[in-house]
Amino acid sequence: MLIQELYELGAWLQANVVKAQIPQKYQALHQKLHHNATQAQKQPFEDVAGNLDIALREIPTSELSKGQLDVLSEIGIAEYIGVSAAETVSEVLYKNAIDVATAAERMKQAHAQLNAGIEWLQAEHKSLKKIVRAEQEVDIRNKTLLRVHFGGEASLKNITDLRDWSEKWWEISRGIAIAHGEPPESIEIVGASKGSIIVSLLVAHGIALSVSGILLASLKVAEKYYEIKKTQQEVRALQLSNDSAERALEQEAKKILEEGVKDVTEQAVADLQAKNEVDTGDVPAIRKAVDRLFLFVSKGGEVDFVSSTSEEDDGNANNPMTEQRQELQASFKVLRTIERTVERLEYIPNENEDVE
Repeated sequence: MLIQELYELGAWLQANVVKAQIPQKYQALHQKLHHNATQAQKQPFEDVAGNLDIALREIPTSELSKGQLDVLSEIGIAEYIGVSAAETVSEVLYKNAIDVATAAERMKQAHAQLNAGIEWLQAEHKSLKKIVRAEQEVDIRNKTLLRVHFGGEASLKNITDLRDWSEKWWEISRGIAIAHGEPPESIEIVGASKGSIIVSLLVAHGIALSVSGILLASLKVAEKYYEIKKTQQEVRALQLSNDSAERALEQEAKKILEEGVKDVTEQAVADLQAKNEVDTGDVPAIRKAVDRLFLFVSKGGEVDFVSSTSEEDDGNANNPMTEQRQELQASFKVLRTIERTVERLEYIPNENEDVE
């Protein structure tokens, strides 16, 4: 994770959680429930619960990168904000047979955990403000920032890996840029970090939308692949005398990947051709771009999206740029959900398989 991301997370938390008074809303609900659990005369809590529900659902967690979401999970904030938190509160209050005292304790815990996490992140933000210079902040108005994480089997362990993945990302960038009538140079490198290697690319919304669509289709294939691999491991654990079922699942998993990359590539090329005027001579470059992006994801690489939320075109709902950004944000939400599913399925024994 980039230091810049952690710094930006502090500002995001201040704007979307602290200013929205989320801890105070949890506290207000706790006080109502605690009163009802300890006093004979009951007080209605529905209005307070409704205010909390609305506020939680309005928190734009889809704006955050995967690294930022991981930080929120580590400091115990993630489960108490956003749509999933609103649904959890609803289950505690209305759906599950939990007594009022237990519900009150759950709200008290949420309030305390939020305050502790906010205090930690605010302290980090204050410290980082001393080292994050203004010129490090990238102006992404009217564009989208892609943070490319070279992790898993797509990590850069040596100079050969650097050369190979650099070439693949040049092919990815070139093909998708061409599909949008842009030169490869329109995709700017605005930052890079060490460690697992994160490269930040500044691209037009349309290009980011194409990348997100390809990633979404690729992750759906990966989800099917890992589901089959998980079943294969379960069958292996049974220690059957006949291994035909296990071998059949092995072949099915390979088939999913082989057919998946073909289907994703052909569909993506067709979509790009339908949305943009693409010369026939450019189709091979586009096909290679999609194929390389699928390979990157299947090897464990990740791409995060950061899009501006305060653009001047927000006031015009018919502005194509506004529509593209809204479509991007909807795509990000779906991507996050599938990413979490794939991550859970990935935790199976590694058989050192190579995905070509």
